[in-house]
Amino acid sequence: MHPLSSSSTMTIQKWDRFLCSIDFASPEHDSLGACAVVWLLGFWYSRFVVVVVVVVVFVVVVVVVVVVVVVVVVVVVVVVVVVVVGVVVVVVVVDGFRAEEE
Repeated sequence: MHPLSSSSTMTIQKWDRFLCSIDFASPEHDSLGACAVVWLLGFWYSRFVVVVVVVVVFVVVVVVVVVVVVVVVVVVVVVVVVVVVGVVVVVVVVDGFRAEEE
């Protein structure tokens, strides 16, 4: 398990087991070096996953906020139009009654 990436996936753990179990013949390539490479891959992979999750959450929040704002604006416009039309109708009807009375 990678100490700094608690969210490492099974793929990274499989790479861990695979590379750390290799018995390299040459002294320059030992299992410790392979484990270090795998640990770095796991560390950066987990950071990548975190960044992707943060970006996805941010995009979802922005989309939800935009949709809510659009819905609120549409509702406000509809209410204003209904009120204005209602006032115009009332004024026309009242004017019509006044014209008939005269």
